[in-house]
Amino acid sequence: MAADPELAFFFLRRLSLRVESLVEKVDQNTVSSVQVRLARFILERSEAPVVASRFRAGRRKRITFSLGMTQAALAEELGTVREVVVRALRGLRQVAAIESVGDGKYHVRNPALLQKLANEGT
Repeated sequence: MAADPELAFFFLRRLSLRVESLVEKVDQNTVSSVQVRLARFILERSEAPVVASRFRAGRRKRITFSLGMTQAALAEELGTVREVVVRALRGLRQVAAIESVGDGKYHVRNPALLQKLANEGT
């Protein structure tokens, strides 16, 4: 790297972007509840805000999504443990924001409520 300073700066920029991303993630995890983080994750996974704004003949399109990982992996992603993720998913089902359709798939029942929950931490 001493022979190629441009390459060194390239790697330093990439490293600084990763560190910035990690610091932002830690900050979000300390400020937001697991339910808020889970709502954000679901919105990102399902693109619910985009679909919620589209209406056809007065009907909303059903939004089906998969977590895309195990609950344990999701817990690690959200900075918590699996049991807390299970409770948060149950809570979102109880307030009718989402519904389980089996095989790890869910429907977004109320995108507006999910968006409201996701914005609570900001």
